[in-house]
Amino acid sequence: MLEPTDLVEPHSAISQSKRLEVRKTKHLFLKLSTLSHEVTEGLSWPTPLY
Repeated sequence: MLEPTDLVEPHSAISQSKRLEVRKTKHLFLKLSTLSHEVTEGLSWPTPLY
């Protein structure tokens, strides 16, 4: 996996800024196929208000 600091000439696609801001983050990866039953059957979803 590439780190932002490994990129050659990193820049923002929106503003073209070349200032690199590095933040520490934590990511949670879920295997959705193992949760499909809980999502479709196990949870009681509220009725949308729209």
